Amino acid sequence: DDPLAFEAYYATATRYLDTVPWRAAFVAQLLPRAELATRVAGLESRRARYDASGYPALKVFPDSEAAVAAPVFLVESDGGRARVFGFDLASEDIRRRKLLAALETGHPVLTAPVTPSPDADLDPSEAPRGLILFAPVRRTGAGGRSEAGVVGFGIMHEALVGNAVRRVTGQDMDGGIVISAVADAETATSVEVYGESMLRVRFLDQLWEIDFERATAGA
Repeated sequence: DDPLAFEAYYATATRYLDTVPWRAAFVAQLLPRAELATRVAGLESRRARYDASGYPALKVFPDSEAAVAAPVFLVESDGGRARVFGFDLASEDIRRRKLLAALETGHPVLTAPVTPSPDADLDPSEAPRGLILFAPVRRTGAGGRSEAGVVGFGIMHEALVGNAVRRVTGQDMDGGIVISAVADAETATSVEVYGESMLRVRFLDQLWEIDFERATAGA
Protein backbone atom coordinates (compact mmCIF):
# COMPACT_ATOMS: atom_id res chain seq x y z
CA ASP A 1 0.00 0.00 0.00
CA ASP A 2 2.87 2.33 -0.86
CA PRO A 3 1.85 4.77 -3.64
CA LEU A 4 5.44 5.44 -4.72
CA ALA A 5 6.21 1.72 -4.97
CA PHE A 6 3.01 1.08 -6.95
CA GLU A 7 3.82 3.99 -9.28
CA ALA A 8 7.30 2.57 -9.93
CA TYR A 9 5.91 -0.95 -10.49
CA TYR A 10 3.28 0.33 -12.93
CA ALA A 11 5.86 2.32 -14.88
CA THR A 12 8.05 -0.77 -15.22
CA ALA A 13 5.15 -3.06 -16.18
CA THR A 14 3.92 -0.72 -18.94
CA ARG A 15 7.28 0.53 -20.17
CA TYR A 16 7.13 -1.25 -23.52
CA LEU A 17 3.42 -0.77 -24.22
CA ASP A 18 2.47 1.83 -26.82
CA THR A 19 -1.01 2.02 -25.30
CA VAL A 20 -2.70 0.34 -22.33
CA PRO A 21 -6.15 -1.27 -22.72
CA TRP A 22 -7.49 -0.06 -19.37
CA ARG A 23 -8.83 3.25 -18.17
CA ALA A 24 -7.25 2.75 -14.74
CA ALA A 25 -5.36 0.09 -12.79
CA PHE A 26 -6.01 0.03 -9.06
CA VAL A 27 -5.64 -1.82 -5.77
CA ALA A 28 -8.47 -2.15 -3.25
CA GLN A 29 -8.67 -3.88 0.12
CA LEU A 30 -11.73 -5.76 1.38
CA LEU A 31 -12.51 -5.16 5.06
CA PRO A 32 -15.48 -5.02 7.44
CA ARG A 33 -17.13 -1.62 7.22
CA ALA A 34 -16.66 -1.20 10.96
CA GLU A 35 -12.89 -1.12 10.36
CA LEU A 36 -13.02 1.43 7.53
CA ALA A 37 -12.28 4.53 9.62
CA THR A 38 -9.21 2.89 11.17
CA ARG A 39 -7.92 1.86 7.74
CA VAL A 40 -8.41 5.35 6.33
CA ALA A 41 -6.51 6.82 9.29
CA GLY A 42 -3.65 4.43 8.57
CA LEU A 43 -3.52 5.51 4.94
CA GLU A 44 -3.59 9.18 5.91
CA SER A 45 -0.52 8.61 8.07
CA ARG A 46 1.33 8.09 4.75
CA ARG A 47 -0.01 11.37 3.35
CA ALA A 48 3.45 12.64 2.39
CA ARG A 49 4.00 9.68 0.06
CA TYR A 50 0.55 10.12 -1.50
CA ASP A 51 1.28 13.81 -2.03
CA ALA A 52 4.60 12.94 -3.69
CA SER A 53 2.72 10.81 -6.23
CA GLY A 54 0.12 13.51 -6.91
CA TYR A 55 -2.88 11.87 -5.22
CA PRO A 56 -5.89 13.99 -4.22
CA ALA A 57 -7.23 14.03 -0.66
CA LEU A 58 -8.63 10.68 0.43
CA LYS A 59 -12.39 10.46 0.80
CA VAL A 60 -14.17 7.11 0.68
CA PHE A 61 -17.30 7.36 -1.47
CA PRO A 62 -20.18 6.83 -2.00
CA ASP A 63 -21.96 6.27 1.31
CA SER A 64 -23.03 2.65 1.69
CA GLU A 65 -24.76 0.37 4.17
CA ALA A 66 -23.06 -2.79 2.90
CA ALA A 67 -21.44 -4.90 5.63
CA VAL A 68 -18.07 -4.77 3.89
CA ALA A 69 -16.06 -2.01 2.24
CA ALA A 70 -13.45 -2.17 -0.52
CA PRO A 71 -11.88 1.27 -0.91
CA VAL A 72 -9.44 1.89 -3.74
CA PHE A 73 -6.21 3.17 -2.22
CA LEU A 74 -3.74 2.86 -5.12
CA VAL A 75 -4.45 4.02 -8.70
CA GLU A 76 -2.47 4.35 -11.90
CA SER A 77 -2.15 6.17 -14.15
CA ASP A 78 -2.34 9.64 -12.63
CA GLY A 79 -5.28 10.54 -14.91
CA GLY A 80 -7.50 8.02 -13.12
CA ARG A 81 -6.78 9.09 -9.56
CA ALA A 82 -9.30 11.91 -9.29
CA ARG A 83 -12.10 9.56 -10.38
CA VAL A 84 -11.14 6.37 -8.58
CA PHE A 85 -9.07 7.08 -5.44
CA GLY A 86 -11.27 6.31 -2.43
CA PHE A 87 -14.08 4.74 -4.46
CA ASP A 88 -15.74 1.93 -2.47
CA LEU A 89 -16.09 -1.01 -4.84
CA ALA A 90 -18.34 -2.80 -2.35
CA SER A 91 -20.91 0.00 -2.44
CA GLU A 92 -22.45 -1.31 -5.67
CA ASP A 93 -23.91 -4.80 -6.16
CA ILE A 94 -22.24 -5.88 -9.42
CA ARG A 95 -18.75 -4.86 -8.32
CA ARG A 96 -19.21 -6.30 -4.81
CA ARG A 97 -20.42 -9.72 -6.02
CA LYS A 98 -17.61 -10.09 -8.55
CA LEU A 99 -14.94 -8.88 -6.13
CA LEU A 100 -16.08 -11.44 -3.55
CA ALA A 101 -16.21 -14.15 -6.23
CA ALA A 102 -12.59 -13.45 -7.17
CA LEU A 103 -11.50 -13.77 -3.54
CA GLU A 104 -13.58 -16.90 -2.93
CA THR A 105 -12.35 -18.74 -6.05
CA GLY A 106 -8.81 -17.42 -6.14
CA HIS A 107 -9.21 -16.68 -9.86
CA PRO A 108 -9.62 -13.48 -11.90
CA VAL A 109 -13.25 -12.47 -12.48
CA LEU A 110 -14.73 -10.10 -15.06
CA THR A 111 -17.79 -8.00 -14.27
CA ALA A 112 -20.79 -7.44 -16.48
CA PRO A 113 -20.64 -4.11 -18.36
CA VAL A 114 -20.59 -1.16 -15.96
CA THR A 115 -19.36 2.40 -15.93
CA PRO A 116 -15.74 1.53 -15.09
CA SER A 117 -15.14 4.47 -12.80
CA PRO A 118 -17.15 7.32 -11.32
CA ASP A 119 -17.01 10.54 -13.30
CA ALA A 120 -18.51 13.65 -11.79
CA ASP A 121 -18.44 15.43 -15.14
CA LEU A 122 -20.71 12.93 -16.89
CA ASP A 123 -24.29 11.87 -16.40
CA PRO A 124 -24.21 8.10 -15.60
CA SER A 125 -26.36 7.40 -18.67
CA GLU A 126 -23.76 9.10 -20.89
CA ALA A 127 -20.60 7.74 -19.28
CA PRO A 128 -18.55 5.22 -21.29
CA ARG A 129 -19.15 1.62 -20.29
CA GLY A 130 -16.70 -1.20 -19.97
CA LEU A 131 -15.72 -4.20 -17.89
CA ILE A 132 -13.73 -4.50 -14.69
CA LEU A 133 -11.23 -7.31 -14.20
CA PHE A 134 -10.63 -8.28 -10.57
CA ALA A 135 -7.55 -10.37 -9.73
CA PRO A 136 -7.47 -11.56 -6.08
CA VAL A 137 -4.50 -10.87 -3.81
CA ARG A 138 -3.83 -11.90 -0.23
CA ARG A 139 -1.06 -11.04 2.18
CA THR A 140 -0.13 -11.38 5.84
CA GLY A 141 -0.47 -8.03 7.57
CA ALA A 142 0.54 -6.73 10.97
CA GLY A 143 0.35 -9.29 13.75
CA GLY A 144 0.06 -12.15 11.25
CA ARG A 145 -3.45 -11.12 10.23
CA SER A 146 -4.59 -12.22 6.76
CA GLU A 147 -5.59 -9.34 4.49
CA ALA A 148 -7.50 -9.69 1.21
CA GLY A 149 -8.02 -7.40 -1.74
CA VAL A 150 -7.93 -7.14 -5.50
CA VAL A 151 -5.86 -5.65 -8.25
CA GLY A 152 -8.35 -4.31 -10.77
CA PHE A 153 -8.44 -2.92 -14.28
CA GLY A 154 -11.23 -0.82 -15.78
CA ILE A 155 -11.23 -1.91 -19.43
CA MET A 156 -13.18 -0.21 -22.21
CA HIS A 157 -14.99 -2.42 -24.73
CA GLU A 158 -12.99 -1.38 -27.79
CA ALA A 159 -9.68 -1.86 -26.00
CA LEU A 160 -10.67 -5.34 -24.81
CA VAL A 161 -12.12 -6.89 -27.95
CA GLY A 162 -11.61 -4.48 -30.85
CA ASN A 163 -8.53 -6.28 -32.23
CA ALA A 164 -10.18 -9.69 -31.75
CA VAL A 165 -13.27 -8.59 -33.70
CA ARG A 166 -11.12 -7.27 -36.54
CA ARG A 167 -9.03 -10.44 -36.61
CA VAL A 168 -11.97 -12.86 -36.62
CA THR A 169 -14.16 -10.94 -39.08
CA GLY A 170 -11.49 -9.36 -41.25
CA GLN A 171 -13.43 -6.12 -40.99
CA ASP A 172 -12.89 -2.72 -39.49
CA MET A 173 -15.66 -1.29 -37.36
CA ASP A 174 -17.69 1.88 -37.53
CA GLY A 175 -19.27 2.87 -34.23
CA GLY A 176 -19.26 1.34 -30.80
CA ILE A 177 -19.09 -2.14 -29.37
CA VAL A 178 -21.65 -3.58 -26.95
CA ILE A 179 -20.72 -6.52 -24.70
CA SER A 180 -23.15 -8.56 -22.64
CA ALA A 181 -22.92 -11.80 -20.68
CA VAL A 182 -24.80 -14.81 -22.08
CA ALA A 183 -26.81 -16.76 -19.54
CA ASP A 184 -26.64 -20.15 -21.26
CA ALA A 185 -22.88 -20.53 -21.36
CA GLU A 186 -23.02 -24.27 -22.13
CA THR A 187 -24.09 -23.77 -25.75
CA ALA A 188 -20.99 -22.03 -27.11
CA THR A 189 -17.56 -22.95 -28.33
CA SER A 190 -14.62 -20.63 -27.72
CA VAL A 191 -15.46 -18.28 -30.60
CA GLU A 192 -18.54 -18.23 -32.82
CA VAL A 193 -19.56 -15.72 -35.48
CA TYR A 194 -23.25 -14.87 -35.80
CA GLY A 195 -24.41 -13.07 -38.92
CA GLU A 196 -22.84 -9.80 -39.89
CA SER A 197 -22.25 -8.12 -36.57
CA MET A 198 -22.07 -10.49 -33.63
CA LEU A 199 -19.47 -12.69 -31.95
CA ARG A 200 -19.71 -15.01 -28.99
CA VAL A 201 -16.49 -15.52 -27.08
CA ARG A 202 -15.74 -17.65 -24.03
CA PHE A 203 -13.45 -15.83 -21.62
CA LEU A 204 -12.79 -16.30 -17.88
CA ASP A 205 -15.41 -19.08 -17.56
CA GLN A 206 -18.13 -16.86 -18.99
CA LEU A 207 -19.70 -16.54 -22.42
CA TRP A 208 -19.79 -13.00 -23.80
CA GLU A 209 -21.86 -11.71 -26.68
CA ILE A 210 -20.19 -8.94 -28.67
CA ASP A 211 -22.27 -6.74 -30.96
CA PHE A 212 -20.42 -4.41 -33.28
CA GLU A 213 -21.05 -2.30 -36.34
CA ARG A 214 -18.97 -2.94 -39.43
CA ALA A 215 -17.41 -0.02 -41.22
CA THR A 216 -19.33 1.09 -44.32
CA ALA A 217 -17.67 0.73 -47.72
CA GLY A 218 -15.31 3.57 -48.44
CA ALA A 219 -15.30 4.78 -44.83
